[in-house]
Amino acid sequence: MAGIGFGSRGGSDVGEMAGLGHNIVALCDVDANNLKAAGEKCKGARLYTDWRRMLESEKGQLDSVHVSTPDHMHAPIASAAMAVGKHVYVQKPMCWSVLEARHLAKQAAANPKLITQMGNQGHST
Repeated sequence: MAGIGFGSRGGSDVGEMAGLGHNIVALCDVDANNLKAAGEKCKGARLYTDWRRMLESEKGQLDSVHVSTPDHMHAPIASAAMAVGKHVYVQKPMCWSVLEARHLAKQAAANPKLITQMGNQGHST
């Protein structure tokens, strides 16, 4: 699993995933302080500041991608992860427009083996 974005919600998410024993192999955040804190929770995870480089470098090592970034990046990152065949968990809101929603739905339909979920903390644990 890879996690992307570790501000307030993302920091909480990575703490929960690490506490449940998930194998987090890579972390990505543009903020060095957030990335360092997340890396301390997930010893051994490789650290990245560019999610595109992380997906390219780690695509053979990942089963899924967890997206907890500023809202405007949810759909682009989820789409890129799905394009390389990774299961995706995306924090809400999943996207910013009907066009983005339709694009993600089309990608999911094209690969029915992919598991995709939009996060709603009260119902996703």
